Parts: sequence; structure tokens; C-alpha cells
Amino acid sequence: MEKKITEQLEEARAHFYACNMAEAYRILRRFYDRLPFNVEESHSEYLPIFVRVLLELGKNEELKFYVKELEKQCQGSPLAAHRYALSVVYIHEKGATALERARRLLESIVTDPEATAYHCKARMLLANYYELKGDVAAIRFLIDSIQPITDDFRLANLHLHWKAFAAKLEKKFSLCHKLLDELFASSTLENDWYSYFCGCLTRTMAYVEEGHWSEARKSAIALRKSFEGKHFRVVERQINELILSLDEHNTSGVMTVKKADDTLVVEYGGIRAVVEEDTYLKKLFLLFLRKRSVDKRAIIQTLYGREYEGRKDDSTVYYQIHILRKWLKSRGFPEETVKAHQEGYHFVPKIELVEENPT
Repeated sequence: MEKKITEQLEEARAHFYACNMAEAYRILRRFYDRLPFNVEESHSEYLPIFVRVLLELGKNEELKFYVKELEKQCQGSPLAAHRYALSVVYIHEKGATALERARRLLESIVTDPEATAYHCKARMLLANYYELKGDVAAIRFLIDSIQPITDDFRLANLHLHWKAFAAKLEKKFSLCHKLLDELFASSTLENDWYSYFCGCLTRTMAYVEEGHWSEARKSAIALRKSFEGKHFRVVERQINELILSLDEHNTSGVMTVKKADDTLVVEYGGIRAVVEEDTYLKKLFLLFLRKRSVDKRAIIQTLYGREYEGRKDDSTVYYQIHILRKWLKSRGFPEETVKAHQEGYHFVPKIELVEENPT
């Protein structure tokens, strides 16, 4: 491969690890546009980065195209780079068939004496497979089989994270936190965002399993703040789902709603309030009763009986959610009972309809 292209690809790698997905995409897209015509080993070498860039930027259709081309031309290839790249794709798919394809490819790399350059990466990706399978012993075996990594600090960081993650799974929390402290001394958001992100997630979940819910939420909130404005779709979704699950656990009891004539009687945490008459507020409560997570389309359809008109309706949806939050707060309910979630809103406490006893 030409020296100039190699330099550009390394520039893309640097942009990727520095959280600059747009610049990484600009370079990699130009390189991978050659894929249908000229497959090189380097196509596979940089594919794991390109896959993550496309996922974070939400370019799923492009991802499908490039993966299909690579799979068509590299299926059965003896090159470890090709086998590893396909394994990354299959692991991301997460379907049972795809996962087994990934396992077979990764095991073929680990046992291949000609593929030593990919042994460490393959073992860590196999650990990912066994994480999805819930096999802690297999994870520990694979991670312990990796020798110290001295020639790639990012790969060394990832190995360190896997050691911490295995310790968490084994409930060795002191060791887990010690290893994570070591990781964060080397890995930052600016030089290795992926290891940093994985480490923060593992620390948050360790706090959860230790019962330190307040620390877990602080950790998750800090992680979300560190990625604000960076346009990481997958990362942001994972963080938001984590925070929601933490809030749901910390919210005691169930909010009950009882229909009484034309009103709704709402009770939660010892507080009782009444939603009067047939208002938008009442309609929103009934919507969240049916489904705790609702999108903007459902809100517009429920309140106005028409289709959602995209960004034109966003301010209307936000206003109605603002009114609901204001009402909840004025009655003494938790301020964050309703939270933004993906393309809509989520009602954090469980909410149930209580039927009146027949007289």
C-alpha cells in the first residue's frame, strides 16, 4: 500500500481514538469506497474502526453495504486480518448464528501459528463472545492467557480493562477498582476513548453490584457529561439506558393511578394528587399507563389525533412534557419522574392502573 495512504489511515485512527468520528469517517469512507474493486489486507485491518465509526454516526445502511462486500470477497480467506474483521462484524450483529460464526473464526486465529499478530485481539474478542454467553470461567481463562502487551498502549489498556471486568464478574471489587485506577492513569477520553468508556461502564456496574447506588449514578452522570456534544449514538444510548435503570432501581414503590369519574387520582410515595377533567395532562398519564417509554409520534397522535410532523412538532411535544413535569413537581413528586429517552420520553417509576372495587 502506498505510504501516503498508510499515513492517511493512521490519521483516521488517531481521529477515531480522539473522539473525532466525523474526520475519521471522511478519510475511511474514501478508502473503503475502493472495496468493491480492490480488496487489500489493510481493508480488514482498519475495518473494526470503520465499523464503530459507522455505528456511532448512525450510518447503518452504509455499514451493511461495506460488510456485505467484505464478506463476499473475504469469506474463507486464510489471512488473519480478514478473519478478525469478519469476527468484529459478527460480534456486533449479536444474533445466535453470527455469534457462532465469530467464535469459529476467532478460535481459528488463536490456534493459527501464522497469526500471532492477532492472537491478543482475538482472545479479547472471544472474551466478548463469552460475556454474551455468561461464561465467567472462559473469560478469565482467555484474559489470563494474554501475555503483557508492550508495543500498543491502547491494546494494553483494553487488556487491563478486561482484567478489571473479569474481577468484577468474580465479585473481586477491590481488585477491580485497583485495576481501573491503573487503566485511567493511562487511558483518557482524548487519547483512547474506547478503553476509557469501557472502564467507566465497568466501574459504574461495580458500584451497582456493591450496593453503592449513589456512587453508581454519579459515575454514570459524569460519563454522560464527558460525551455530550460528541455525537456518539451507540455510546449515548448505552449511557442513557444505564442511568434509567439506575433511576428505576432507586425509585421506591409504584405510582398508582385510579380513574374516578372524569378525574385521575395519582398516588406515589405517600403523596396523593388529582388530575382534573379531560385535559392533555390526563391524556399523557393514560399514554404512559399503556407504555412507560413513548416516542414523539405517539404523543402527538394521542394529544392531537394527527401524525407527527417531525421537527415542526418538537417544541409542542416538549411543552406538553414540560407541563407534566411542572405539575408533578408542584405536587411533590420526584423532579425527574419523566426523562428524555431516545426519540421520546420514559416514565421512570412503574405506573399501574388500580381499578376501583365494585360496590
